[in-house]
Amino acid sequence: MEDHAVTIARAQIALSYPARFTLVAAMNPCSCGYLSDPRRTCTCSPAQIRRYRARVSGPQLDRDGQALLAKAMDRLGLSARAYDRILKVARTIADLAGADQIRSPHLAEAIQYRSLDRQLRDDARFAT
Repeated sequence: MEDHAVTIARAQIALSYPARFTLVAAMNPCSCGYLSDPRRTCTCSPAQIRRYRARVSGPQLDRDGQALLAKAMDRLGLSARAYDRILKVARTIADLAGADQIRSPHLAEAIQYRSLDRQLRDDARFAT
């Protein structure tokens, strides 16, 4: 959004198109919608609230996390599917750390796991 471009990334290529837009979004504070409502009681557990909010955490990464992930995607030649998987693993790492949002250390750890997984697959492929 800040770069005024939309980038579509695939395994071997990334294309950027100029774009200027305003994003307007809304969401409930939790899945039942009653968190902090003075008239109704929320029925969601803390874990359910974290999972619900995690759905939007990927696009809302901080700037240091976006830069780290972009650099990893470029250097490692990762696909859009790998990007999504890294975000899911980073969300799990953040949950285990008790963090509300995915931070750069969570992303770095998830990227390391992805790199290790790739290395193990390559090693297994060459061993046969």
